[in-house]
Amino acid sequence: MSKHKRAVLQHAVRKRWDAHEVGTKIEAFAIAGCNPVNLLSTSKQKADYLKSQIHHKFESNLVEITGNPHTVMHYLRFEEDIVLCYGIDLVGYTYKKLMNPSDLSTSLPPLKALLDSLENGTCKFVKLSAQELKKRRGAYNPKLISGEIEPHKRKRRSDAGGKRARVDNAADRDEEEGESDIDAIEHPKNSEFIDDATDNAIVLSARPSFTCLYA
Repeated sequence: MSKHKRAVLQHAVRKRWDAHEVGTKIEAFAIAGCNPVNLLSTSKQKADYLKSQIHHKFESNLVEITGNPHTVMHYLRFEEDIVLCYGIDLVGYTYKKLMNPSDLSTSLPPLKALLDSLENGTCKFVKLSAQELKKRRGAYNPKLISGEIEPHKRKRRSDAGGKRARVDNAADRDEEEGESDIDAIEHPKNSEFIDDATDNAIVLSARPSFTCLYA
């Protein structure tokens, strides 16, 4: 069974697997022109299914354009974590504001319109030119400095302030040194440490750093 069909059945059959119920739904599925959404009973089930498909398309399209199978879509911090990090942008988005699909309205027509646009390529990720990326970064940095954009919060290392374990082999030593280099880039000296409600320290970087620029 394909992933697409499994996703539909997960929404259609919630509590138990009833052969008669599933058979009835599959028959309806065929009669309705094999539209997966018609297997679902309620508007909420249909909306949840469409949202899951939208999320999947965003993730798969992002992996495809970056060439990185571990890339994850960020909706709230799209400008910093996607545009400035990978040098790509999103065009053709059908809602006014970019949101996590799970937070979108359950109204079916706009969800269907967004999914259709992702499938037919109307809504897609595009690579920015070096000049376009420079312009976006130039517009972002002043907003971060002025406080218009909230700085990215990073959790403090669990072993911060203490002695690190000794690295015995060269491979581990290289890994540790590389990690230290990243820390030095992402956490400038004038970073401020603040404890949150769970007593876990986080770091507010005083200036932006973009170390994963898409090449």
